[in-house]
Amino acid sequence: MLHFRRLRPGEEIGEIAEKARLGLGEDEMVMLAFDDGELVGICSLTIKADTAWLNSLYICEEKRKQGIGTGLLKSILFAAKNKGAAIAKITEHRELTGFLLKMGFCRDTGMEGILQADLDGYFKCCNNALK
Repeated sequence: MLHFRRLRPGEEIGEIAEKARLGLGEDEMVMLAFDDGELVGICSLTIKADTAWLNSLYICEEKRKQGIGTGLLKSILFAAKNKGAAIAKITEHRELTGFLLKMGFCRDTGMEGILQADLDGYFKCCNNALK
């Protein structure tokens, strides 16, 4: 069974943090994905003013294309919106850009190489609603 939750203070998450290039001291919010108790994915962001900057999104290779990244992204963006973020942004990355565009992000016309999503609109759209 798949479930998502936030990282608990002082919790050790081991090797997956290295693969996600996670700087735990710098990340304001970290969301974890578990499949039958095994940690299989991680997503992190930092909120600056009204913007949630996504820092990392990593899913174990053998667990990709099963909806885990979608669940992690929706969960962390929902939590960021509840903490006051109005916009989510991330630097374009060759492995994530296609996924993020499918998930409702668009290219920021004011900043080259940045993808963004309006969080108010993101959760109003029936295709992106948190289910």
